[in-house]
Amino acid sequence: MGYREGPHALSLAYPWALEWTYTPGETYRLRLSPTSLALGYADGTYAFGANFPWTFQSFSEASLRLERYGEPYLYARYEGGLYGGLAWGGWRGEAGYGPAGPSLRVAHTGTLSGLTYALQGGYAGGPELGFALAYPLSPFALSFRGSLLPQASFGLGLGYREGGLSGSLDLSPGRALLFLEWRDGPYALKLEGRYDGAFRLGLSGSYAFRLPVPEPVTLALGGYEEAPVEGRVEVLGKPVAGARVGGRRGQAVTDAEGRFRLYVRREGEALRIDPPPGLLALPGEVRVRPGEGPYRVALTPAGAVGLRCEGPGQGAYLVGEVGVFVACGNWAVVPPGAYRVEPVAPRGYRAEGLSLDLPPLTEEELALTFSPVPEERLLEARPLRVEWPTGLAPGEVGRVLVREVAEAELLDLPLLRRERTQEGVLLHFQAPWEAQGSLALRVAAGGKVERRLVPVDPGRPLLQVRLSPPRASLGQEVEVRIEALFPAQGAEVYLEGERLLALEAVGGGPPWVYVGKLALTQTLAARASPLAGLLALPLEVRAWQGKREVRARVRLLVSKSAH
Repeated sequence: MGYREGPHALSLAYPWALEWTYTPGETYRLRLSPTSLALGYADGTYAFGANFPWTFQSFSEASLRLERYGEPYLYARYEGGLYGGLAWGGWRGEAGYGPAGPSLRVAHTGTLSGLTYALQGGYAGGPELGFALAYPLSPFALSFRGSLLPQASFGLGLGYREGGLSGSLDLSPGRALLFLEWRDGPYALKLEGRYDGAFRLGLSGSYAFRLPVPEPVTLALGGYEEAPVEGRVEVLGKPVAGARVGGRRGQAVTDAEGRFRLYVRREGEALRIDPPPGLLALPGEVRVRPGEGPYRVALTPAGAVGLRCEGPGQGAYLVGEVGVFVACGNWAVVPPGAYRVEPVAPRGYRAEGLSLDLPPLTEEELALTFSPVPEERLLEARPLRVEWPTGLAPGEVGRVLVREVAEAELLDLPLLRRERTQEGVLLHFQAPWEAQGSLALRVAAGGKVERRLVPVDPGRPLLQVRLSPPRASLGQEVEVRIEALFPAQGAEVYLEGERLLALEAVGGGPPWVYVGKLALTQTLAARASPLAGLLALPLEVRAWQGKREVRARVRLLVSKSAH
């Protein structure tokens, strides 16, 4: 239960608590409960919180926390002891001293070729060291975790999510946890099992209902956080039945006419479209928003390539519109077009490459024969030492280092720059803007050729935008600095489609740096919109190379007081 008047808000909750919030620009909060008094303050960059129990007899019973948001994220807290921590990229750390003595914890998380990992170590009365690994195999997810210090222990996990059914299985020495849940509309059924020396099993169900208000009325009044969108899925102009359309919270399957209807967030979101089993087409994506549409999604037709091997071969790379590795005895679904087939043989064997012209919606099976390499050829088989990029975005400038050589060439892609260093030859290149899946790279030096498939991540950001200061007052100048990971030919700042500022180049790249000064005038400040009790200008930075344009959004916090 709550009441709001201007910047003041008063609410009453159960378990019993009375909370008052005041947001003239910053946010001030006071919370009273039968057990404690809590105070809080936040301005978008810094936040402070304190909690004092009513049984307060010494300062050690209170808790305090001070936070700074941004990159890096910093915090300090007092909870019976003093602790401080930070988070930057994939790193997390905390150090402090409490009743149990000094403590230190450091953790790092990241992804490598689809594998998500987490490493954690530290000291809290003794050394600690642990790890966790997770790998998605849709609709399953596998995990393996363990602790090496203070004592060795390991556990396995298996997760599943498909439609309305989800579940997980967690196994560790002397312990097992099982969770299954099924949801369909208003109905839900949950099964939980646990074994830790004794076996326990629990089953629960629920039913959620809504008042029978007609959906058009509710939507017109803005009553749902989500609203429906409709569309049609096609391939080569024909409807696709049975395609799976998935958003952040729900899924739908297209009918016989290829049509779908799905609820999405009011601000819009991206939908992924997976073709039905048996249809040679590539997954698609479309950005939708309620009130627009209906949307027409044309899936890209594909072809299938199978590989049959004679001899001890490993497989072959298909190099064309996309690059992909196909193991012997397997099939791959790829876009139609012309491909070069590069065999991958173990040491001492070889096979002749092939050319393939793959039409849409067809299947082709290739045969490769791997035969021994003559003795004199084996003496020349020492591979090149090459350092490859771990991942690239479409359009990103990457680099390849060929060690211990004086000359090296990059095959198949234009070379932006060549540098000779003490370690070898450094080759700079740009990933094609239309690259998908994996990018096939080849380098040549001394008559030898090495190749690698580098993952292409369309979600990898190409622009980094920094505002200094991130919060400005009326009349103050804000420095806008962007770093582009592609050869940007220019950069500009926009507000709601209106160009505010053209940035100047200050670096030749990589990265390509552009800087400019933006004055926060009265006219600009009047266009700021509320954001979590503050005011913010939704700026958009655009950088381009030829006809390719990359955009990034950033919010400039605006102080109500004059500079």
